[in-house]
Amino acid sequence: MEAHDGLSAGIAERAGFKGLWASRLSIASSLGFRDANEASWSQLVESVERIVNSTELPVLVGPDGGFGNFNNARLLARKLRQAV
Repeated sequence: MEAHDGLSAGIAERAGFKGLWASRLSIASSLGFRDANEASWSQLVESVERIVNSTELPVLVGPDGGFGNFNNARLLARKLRQAV
């Protein structure tokens, strides 16, 4: 089930879903941004951290293009690992 914040993650868990999907699009939309890379990677990490802290379910994160290049994608992956 898709989750874009801690509340939606908790609802999905209580509904019986076995895992969560956190996409850049849904997180950006929940923050009031368009799907045009307006939300930063740090905002994505903060949102994923709230999702992870709200549930025991595994979370698959879809950051799409890696925020520009390989180095940004590698930094994002490192920060996501630290968030969990």
